[in-house]
Amino acid sequence: MAGASGLGTGPGAAGGDGDDSLYPIAVLIDELRNEDVQLRLNSIKKLSTIALALGVERTRSELLPFLTASFGKSGNCGRDCCS
Repeated sequence: MAGASGLGTGPGAAGGDGDDSLYPIAVLIDELRNEDVQLRLNSIKKLSTIALALGVERTRSELLPFLTASFGKSGNCGRDCCS
């Protein structure tokens, strides 16, 4: 089971297997990691697109743990992104 740090780095990740159709999803995932609040907010608004592209299993095993590790229960993103 992939951890939060594995999101976008495993088999099938954009750039990992040469699938250019996943490149926009990789960009959105990178934006989720960015320090720039506007870039994170842009990506958060497109989480449903990211989840659809990843599929149910990868969303459950990779995206959700990544979001939990990144933002946790403290709601940091909500405060940062809404200011």
